[in-house]
Amino acid sequence: MESATACDSYTWHGNTYTTSTNTPTYSTNNAVGCDSTVTLHLTINHSSSSDTTATACDSFTWWNTNYTNSTNGATHVLTNATGCDSTVTLHLTINRSTTGIDSVTACDSYTWHGNTYTTSTNTPTYSTNNAVGCDSTVTLHLTVNHSNSGDTSATACDSFSWWNTNYTNSTDEATHVLTNAAGCDSTVTLHLTVNHSSSGDTSATACDSFTWWNTNYTNSTNGATHVLTNAAGCDSTVTLHLTVNHSSSGDTTATACDSFSWWNTNYTNSTNGATHVLTNADGCDSTVTLHLTVNHSNTSRLDETVCQGDSVLFGGSWLRTGGVYADTLRTALGCDSVVVLTLTVNPVSESTFFDTACDSYTWHDSTYTASTLNSQFSTLNSQGCDSIIHLALTVNYSTRDTIADSAAGSYTWLGNTYTESGDYLYEGQTVAGCDSVVVLRLTITQVGISAPNSLGGIRVYPNPTRGLITIEGQQMEGVEVFDAAGRRVAGFDFEGRTSKTSIDIHHLPAGVYTLRIGLADGHAVRRMLKR
Repeated sequence: MESATACDSYTWHGNTYTTSTNTPTYSTNNAVGCDSTVTLHLTINHSSSSDTTATACDSFTWWNTNYTNSTNGATHVLTNATGCDSTVTLHLTINRSTTGIDSVTACDSYTWHGNTYTTSTNTPTYSTNNAVGCDSTVTLHLTVNHSNSGDTSATACDSFSWWNTNYTNSTDEATHVLTNAAGCDSTVTLHLTVNHSSSGDTSATACDSFTWWNTNYTNSTNGATHVLTNAAGCDSTVTLHLTVNHSSSGDTTATACDSFSWWNTNYTNSTNGATHVLTNADGCDSTVTLHLTVNHSNTSRLDETVCQGDSVLFGGSWLRTGGVYADTLRTALGCDSVVVLTLTVNPVSESTFFDTACDSYTWHDSTYTASTLNSQFSTLNSQGCDSIIHLALTVNYSTRDTIADSAAGSYTWLGNTYTESGDYLYEGQTVAGCDSVVVLRLTITQVGISAPNSLGGIRVYPNPTRGLITIEGQQMEGVEVFDAAGRRVAGFDFEGRTSKTSIDIHHLPAGVYTLRIGLADGHAVRRMLKR
């Protein structure tokens, strides 16, 4: 026998049983090979099912599961008393809570569900049940706008109209209610000052015209008015009472030469417009107009220019001296006619032109080879008169000389030292600035053959010297003195020839000089030191 308990069905040796039974058997061989029959004692227990119905607001928790929507299909499995499944099905209805916003705009204050609010707010709420029994929460969104007040100050003359009301007296109590930008009351209080206009008179007397407040009046009047502003800022009307008297006029005619004095004024030209004002019987101007003819003396001017020695006829006289001369005549209108002569006498000019030249000089197409003081040239000066120019000319001459000299061993000449015989050329200038060409014909002998101060038979002493030099030897014609630069600085000419003479060079500064001594057959050169 085999006992079994199962839920709802049991399968045994290929057969499924859904109810309890004690009859099913199963045969097989036992261990010794004999039939072995087993009978099944089966107990079948059955599962069960049930329903749970629920209604909730917004959500419902069932067997640890939260439901937020209605459902008929949610299940939960339990174990029944027989140990089989017991399935419970949930039938759930979810109802919803509701929320809302109550938006309100009010002036100054607002009462809502028993509470009064004076400022804007978005936080107050009120809860109740909705139609399905759930919470219904309303939030108040409140805007509180405020009334305001203000003042208007005004000043007016005589009356003032304000919001269709006319005020003739000052006041601080008039009000008017408007709606402000927020839609609430805006109360304006009027502070009004009413000032009053005034009036007055002005009396005046004038001649010919009277200008009053930019208007010109030429006749008497009592009706002209002008409006001013009084101390209170209102109209002050002034009435003019005007008397206009009139001026008078007359003429004076006159003729004069050159000038005319009238009422302390001197007139030098004809006029028809000069006036003088007197006072007539009404106390107004009496204007006298001058009709004046002024005839003029004539003054004419002559300018004459002559050269010294010439003359001009003027006023019956021949004039040779420069100056200003006048001659008076009479015009056809009976006035003076004065002729003024300004006479200018230009002198003949004479001058001397000094110049210096070398060898020759050309002046106004003439060539001069010697100094002269007698040449002259005539032309016109800047004033158109004779200009005589005398030429004072100095003609200096270029020189070309040959100097024969000898020396023992070496010879120094104009800063150069020579040791061989030969001709040596020096080109310089004389003290007058002309060309000076000197050829040194030099003979070099052995040392000791000739004495330094008696070469060529010429002796020069003392050397050095302080100014006085003695020269003796051959027949001499003259001596020229040259400085270290080769310029001729002095010259001495002898009358005839002499074999001994003295020259003085005190006027020359200290230094080395060269003496060129003129001989009958050439020149000799000696060097001197002046202290």
